[in-house]
Amino acid sequence: MNSSEPLVFIGIRCHDLCRLLHFGSPVVKIIASYSLLELFNRLSDQINTKHEELKCTVGYLMSIRSILEGLVFYNDLRVATNCALCLSILLRWENLAKETEQLGKSSWCRLIIEEMTVSLAAPALASHSFMNNQTPAVLVASALLKLHKIPQWMRSVFNNSCISGILENLAANNLSPEILVLFRELLKSDFLSTEQITTISQMLQVTCSIHLIFLFIFVNYIENFFHIYLMARSIVADNG
Repeated sequence: MNSSEPLVFIGIRCHDLCRLLHFGSPVVKIIASYSLLELFNRLSDQINTKHEELKCTVGYLMSIRSILEGLVFYNDLRVATNCALCLSILLRWENLAKETEQLGKSSWCRLIIEEMTVSLAAPALASHSFMNNQTPAVLVASALLKLHKIPQWMRSVFNNSCISGILENLAANNLSPEILVLFRELLKSDFLSTEQITTISQMLQVTCSIHLIFLFIFVNYIENFFHIYLMARSIVADNG
């Protein structure tokens, strides 16, 4: 290929990707969600590194956000997670633009968080796969807690009994990085009681101990493997 020839690429606008997300088939939704996430990440890099302003109306952002909010509970976890990550980035843009009054009026965001907290606090629903299915909503909750002005309804949703119920369902085998980030933001925003902070600390100590045990077993396995390998090589060399 001649290096002087221009590269061929396909340009798809943001609102067209949103149309594909909303109306597309399951496969199209997956591709569109990854494409939109890549676009959002690149825009964020330009905003953060080059200090460029986001030149679009609040209404345009709100229309995009409506599409993303509706797909946070989509049955394909890849699409749901990508949309949640896009929504988290978009909330940061709104945060920079200080458009938080629009956020407080978002009934969909509240519905997402309420559904998530009810699910996470429900008894006997603490499997690893179940917790993974809540990852998109957990990402959105963390993004809301990072806003300059946290919506007032967040405190009524994340009340003391709700947080305690979630902690009762958590264990070392289902403690995901996203859940840890959520509780870090809850702690920073003064949502946690002293007892809840103690519970989290004890849980993390148990998790670290389990990981150290598995690491010790893995290292021993590798050492034994190499020992057997060297013995086999020595036997073959002696017989040769």
